[in-house]
Amino acid sequence: MNRLLRWVAIVVTFLVAGHSLAADVSTLSGAVEESVMRNPEVVARYHAMTAASEEVKVARGGLYPRLDLRGYIGSETLEQRDLSPGALPDRLDTYNVDGGALTLRQLLFDGFATTKEVGRLKYARRVRYYELLTTAEDAALEATRAYLDVVKYRKLTALASDNYAAHKEVYEHVRQRVEAGIGRGVDLEQAGGRLALAESNLLTESSNLHDVSARFERIIGQKPPEPLQEPVSFVGKLPTNDELMQGAFRQAPEMNAALENIRAARAELKSKQGAYWPTLALQASVMHDRNVDNLMDRETRGRLELMLNYNLFNGGSDRARVRQYNEKLYESYDMRDKVCRDLRQTTRIAWNDTSKLQDQLLSQDQHQLATAKARDAYRKQFDIGQRTLLDLLDSENELYDARRTYLISEADLEVAYARVLAPTGHLLETLQLKSIGSDGLGEDDEDLLDDKDRVYCALDMPQKLVKPADRPVTPLPKRRRLESFTLKADTLFAFDKAELSAAGRQSLDGLVEGLMAHAKHKDRTINVHGYTDRLGADAYNQRLSERRAQTVRDHLVSKGLPFDQVTAQGHGEDDPVTGANCSGDTPTKGLIDCLQPDRRVVIDVEGQEEVVIQYDPEEKKWERADQPPVTTQPAAPAPKP
Repeated sequence: MNRLLRWVAIVVTFLVAGHSLAADVSTLSGAVEESVMRNPEVVARYHAMTAASEEVKVARGGLYPRLDLRGYIGSETLEQRDLSPGALPDRLDTYNVDGGALTLRQLLFDGFATTKEVGRLKYARRVRYYELLTTAEDAALEATRAYLDVVKYRKLTALASDNYAAHKEVYEHVRQRVEAGIGRGVDLEQAGGRLALAESNLLTESSNLHDVSARFERIIGQKPPEPLQEPVSFVGKLPTNDELMQGAFRQAPEMNAALENIRAARAELKSKQGAYWPTLALQASVMHDRNVDNLMDRETRGRLELMLNYNLFNGGSDRARVRQYNEKLYESYDMRDKVCRDLRQTTRIAWNDTSKLQDQLLSQDQHQLATAKARDAYRKQFDIGQRTLLDLLDSENELYDARRTYLISEADLEVAYARVLAPTGHLLETLQLKSIGSDGLGEDDEDLLDDKDRVYCALDMPQKLVKPADRPVTPLPKRRRLESFTLKADTLFAFDKAELSAAGRQSLDGLVEGLMAHAKHKDRTINVHGYTDRLGADAYNQRLSERRAQTVRDHLVSKGLPFDQVTAQGHGEDDPVTGANCSGDTPTKGLIDCLQPDRRVVIDVEGQEEVVIQYDPEEKKWERADQPPVTTQPAAPAPKP
């Protein structure tokens, strides 16, 4: 323990006092190291831990012998008076006296009060140690946030500057057109207004950069240098969700401090219970006196004593004190539960933020790339008069907003990663900064597994469900084609047309009643597929099949079928039913008649197959009701006797 404290003292003192050897704050690791080592709260926690270590030595001194030396020197006045008849007159004599005593006292037994007090102070020292780690992780998180904020707002300021330059370029272009007489004055006013807005955005970002730079200087202790290196991303350095929640309390310094505080409260309670026991001590003393009681000589006495002290009654103070520290033990349990809840909330919120921002970044990146392409196209179209000035300015603003949103989310994601790592005690380790080890803090002579198990259960981790052994999982209904109708396109439409004929409408009306029965089920869908023959261009046939399928769908919906259950899709000349039976490519009457089966409209009704599960009491198992039972040949009857 002493070696550890000396090492910590050297590191803290050296880095705090050594200005010439300060860390390079142009990197994230260097800035965090500089902040942690110069943070007053961290240094104060270190001194608190050092004081706790010395307090252990104070209590441990009660287990060792105590040697006291006492000496005295003075004068003694003796009045001699004789009241008998004829006695001499009274006499007053003064003598010089001196002497000393050497006392050795060894405590043998005190109800284990001193031993438990030493144990309590050891646990209190560990509490101070974990509080030091907690403060260091918090300081590292604040330094990380300050560093990333400066990097973020420098990028945002550069982006706002580019946006201002782009609006300035548009403004100058419009001004030249107005001066040449080929532009409108209102366009110049509009461009000037957007330019003023871009300038305002630039001033806002510059002000934000100034504020976060001042915060950087307060937390790190130095002004942010130019340039700041792009920090290495925390991506891939986080544990999984289950690993995080299961191991959060095991390494989280704040949680370990709460657990050590429980140990300290237990030891303190046992220490106060020592008042119920007697105190036994061995005492040896040597005394030397001269001229005591008017005896003109020297006297030396030695004494060896076994001293027993047993308090029988002191007004109930001992019992009240035990009850007092028992309540303090309960208080430590409650504080542990509070830390558990706070840690669970903090880590879960931060973890959810990382997942959310990761998904958002994908969409935001796609948005900014698409917006950049649209802006470039709008600028070219504006130059040739195909886009208005408002279109161009709107595209510039949309691109600026898209890029700004992406940069903010990118920085917020890294901060969210740090917010996950810091409470669990992993941030300094992830930044490759060596944390203070716990070597030398003392052995764990008390088992706290029960407490840690209770904390683990308090995390409310989802438990795996156990399936019943005697019942299978009900299979999901399978979606399949329930019914299909194929209609000749020549019956529904005229050749090369997409409008329903009278015969076609009549043919479809005959199907509506049957389709309505299917439409009553919410899981049913009616799909209309249009097909053509292979004559003509592929693109033309595709469009014709789509138009015919859509026409049939519209007619079915107009007759009462739910519009959200009827779909239309054109397939062109795909899936011919004639195969190779019709040869040739010239659209003769014979070939057209031969390819007539390919020109069709197919109406498919799809839905889920209903599966019923029932229990067979004889077989003692679950089986599908629509499957025929398995029969077996009955056994031959036994012969009669």
